[in-house]
Amino acid sequence: MNNVPEKSWHALTSAQLSKAIFNADFPEKYVKELPAQTLFLVVKHNGLDSSADLLEMAGLEQCRLLMDFDCWNKDDFQEDNFWAWLAVTDSSEDLKLLKKILIASDLRLVSLLISKYVQWIICEEPTEEPTTEEPVTEEPTEDPTEEPENPDDKTAPIVCLLTPDDEETLTVPTDIIGSVYDEEGL
Repeated sequence: MNNVPEKSWHALTSAQLSKAIFNADFPEKYVKELPAQTLFLVVKHNGLDSSADLLEMAGLEQCRLLMDFDCWNKDDFQEDNFWAWLAVTDSSEDLKLLKKILIASDLRLVSLLISKYVQWIICEEPTEEPTTEEPVTEEPTEDPTEEPENPDDKTAPIVCLLTPDDEETLTVPTDIIGSVYDEEGL
């Protein structure tokens, strides 16, 4: 394998740089030395779906900048691009890439998406039927037992029914969020 000399990236095209990264003796070190703009061009050239390995090698700040470049158009948040970033983590065997992407994300955006697509209904008694008198969101509610017509339709709400007996279940979301934002091991 060839160890690519430092700063030689400026003379390479995105395709050449992609090959150079994976031919380097220490690709992780090489990727971390690249400016985020250059790495973004490589990711765009390879396609986001094919760039999980590159994203795993990238530093946290590089991921944050890559997501900013891809998920924002001036002041407009590109939600579909954010979903594409989350989908990249599906190709990974562990949750390390998902953790990195969520840590690199703005928590307010993650909160916004959770509030947009998750409807929480808390019942006083375990046998109580959920009421729809007070809608949790302003989105039109649908029957949660019906499958959405289009599985890619992100407007279908996720409904979480919780009761006081679900104390163990209530701790799961906080445990997940806690583990995602635990930076140890990144």
